Amino acid sequence: MKNNFEIGEVVYQKTKYGMVKSRIVRIINEHYAIIDKGYGEQKVRVEQLIREQNDMSAKEQEILSKLQREFTGM
Repeated sequence: MKNNFEIGEVVYQKTKYGMVKSRIVRIINEHYAIIDKGYGEQKVRVEQLIREQNDMSAKEQEILSKLQREFTGM
């Protein structure tokens, strides 16, 4: 599976509380990345992140992209 993530990119991770906004801090190799959820860094599998990004429904992706544009001022 191809790793298309970049350092500083915002990803959403599924937790028991819902989708949590995370930022990629460091990419270790093609299989692991370190993300920061706002309360500490965590090592995660890249394929899990890719799967979670693809699992979001079209409506969720639309809402999240609108929120990102609004908060970044674009």
